[in-house]
Amino acid sequence: MLKIPTLILLCTSFFWASYAHAETIDEAMARAVKSHPSIHASRAAAEAAYQTVQEEEAALYPTATASGSFVRIYSNTTTTRGLSVSRGAGYSWFGEGSGSLSQTLYDWDATRSSIGAADFRYQSAESLSDAQVLNIALTAAQSYIQVMRAKTLLDRAQQNKSLIQGYYNRIQSAFEEGGVDKSQVSRARDILSLADNAVLQLETDMQIAQANYKEAIGDLPETDMVEPTVKASTVPETIQDAIDMAHNFNPQVRALEDDIRAADMDVSREKVSHLPTLNAEVSAFKRDQKDLVGGESEDVRGLLVANWGYSFGGAQDAAYRRALSTLRQFQNDYLALKRQIQRDVEVAWATYNLSTQRKENEKRRLAAAEETLQTYLEQYEGGQQSLLEVLSVTNARFQAQRGYFDNVYQEIGAIYNLKAVIGLPLYNHEHTDNVAAAE
Repeated sequence: MLKIPTLILLCTSFFWASYAHAETIDEAMARAVKSHPSIHASRAAAEAAYQTVQEEEAALYPTATASGSFVRIYSNTTTTRGLSVSRGAGYSWFGEGSGSLSQTLYDWDATRSSIGAADFRYQSAESLSDAQVLNIALTAAQSYIQVMRAKTLLDRAQQNKSLIQGYYNRIQSAFEEGGVDKSQVSRARDILSLADNAVLQLETDMQIAQANYKEAIGDLPETDMVEPTVKASTVPETIQDAIDMAHNFNPQVRALEDDIRAADMDVSREKVSHLPTLNAEVSAFKRDQKDLVGGESEDVRGLLVANWGYSFGGAQDAAYRRALSTLRQFQNDYLALKRQIQRDVEVAWATYNLSTQRKENEKRRLAAAEETLQTYLEQYEGGQQSLLEVLSVTNARFQAQRGYFDNVYQEIGAIYNLKAVIGLPLYNHEHTDNVAAAE
């Protein structure tokens, strides 16, 4: 049989183990980012863009080609007819091989422009991947917050319903004994119906929040969830600071800036596409066959080659104009995005300030409702208040609780939303990485 100290130690260890494994909002966001398919898709797109850079850089190095063939041939030519004394034709085994090495010496920096464009597109893809990470992390955070909100309010709604049900039963009994009139029963039943509806609504809110949680993160947590907290100090001091930071840090802004740079490089490349290029080439050719059908031959060359081509149909001019139009498109998209970012920051800032101010108002309202309920309970014990008034004040206390916790979670969600719009990290990567490593 376990001794008491040992039993206490085991219980304490179990408690701390359960607490240690409770999932925080940071861990939920990290789990969402690690597992969400859209993150994997954006990272694959970035990897594809990186390989395009490698492909374009290959043009800086020599290109080697080689070919060979071996076959039995039949030939009937003036040579064979002159050398053959039987049928005027000849047979021979035929072998042929060639190889060349070509290096571009000068192309008006067209290759460098192609490499630069590919590199900027890779950076843009990386920024879009960062934007997707922020989007999924924000969705996970908002889902986590909504689950916690629904759970907190559902617990209080059930407690409120239980209290009101008890008061209603006592009023009903008093009515049956002739102590109260029917109007008080009707009013009590009306308030009980409101309490029932509140529970039903919050149960539905919980189901919706859990569905969103599973979509963002993959599945519901197998352990308890920790009450989310976020420091208001992580928010910029002024709205102008927030707008300036968003223009610098928002990954979508960075992506479009790189798209503009890439499009500008495309313009530079297409601008010189009609000019000749200079290549250095070394080639070797060898053929082996009977003298009857032509004999052996060798050819080795080293030369400079100028290549030039011009489309009289206007293909090169059209490509240049297309590159210019694409550049203008990205430039205007960039201006439009900055307007959109400013709007989003202003909306997020206003939402944050509203939730903060309303939370303080609702906090005072809740304190007043708690005080009023306590006073009514004391007055009821002294015969100064009816049970119906206590029931009404109890329900008013729940409405104050609902208003307060709604704004508590709205403020937390507003901070996360504002940080995401600006482009600030939403969770501590180092902490979550350490947790994943420990698991």
